[in-house]
Amino acid sequence: MFGENPSKDITKISSPRVFNTHLPLSFLPETVKTSGCRVIYITRHPADTFVSLWHLYYNKFGTEISIREAFDEFCKGLIPAGPYFEQVLEFWEARDRVLFVIYEDLKAKPEESVRKIAERRSSLERD
Repeated sequence: MFGENPSKDITKISSPRVFNTHLPLSFLPETVKTSGCRVIYITRHPADTFVSLWHLYYNKFGTEISIREAFDEFCKGLIPAGPYFEQVLEFWEARDRVLFVIYEDLKAKPEESVRKIAERRSSLERD
């Protein structure tokens, strides 16, 4: 569950601790939202997200689902992490406390994206 350390007690994991999730912001514990920890949200273009999800259905779970049916489910929000557009909007609206990064920008301009992350960290440490 937490990498090489199977303990669920995160205080036993050395600091700094980094976690990733596909959960919407509203599903995260209240302490994540109020503790001052840094949150970086990376989103992808919806078409890329959909294709990746379809491949996940097909290749990892062995689900034989047509691309049309998978697209319909994606549009209706019937996917493991919930409605895609609602999740993106939720993080976008929280960008005063969440660093919102677009994957395609990160890939196209990695230096600029890393600088943005570092600047965000520095500004949070001053606050």
